[in-house]
Amino acid sequence: MIMAATALLARTQEPSDDEIRHAIEGNFCRCTGYQNIVTTIREAGRMMREGATADRGATANRGATATAANDTGTSASAGAAG
Repeated sequence: MIMAATALLARTQEPSDDEIRHAIEGNFCRCTGYQNIVTTIREAGRMMREGATADRGATANRGATATAANDTGTSASAGAAG
């Protein structure tokens, strides 16, 4: 189930409920239903999208800090650490 969800989210981070159900079909679960699994996979996709955005912003900010540090004559590593 986890491997199927991971493969799906690697292809698309915003799958529809039908896409999720299709991706996990053939995986058997003894729980009372698959709705919580579908909801969890959808939430994981949301978290991945938001995390990807936050990571890109953090990387861009680190680069800007290092560049600003170089412009002031200090080392890039000192600027990146700050």
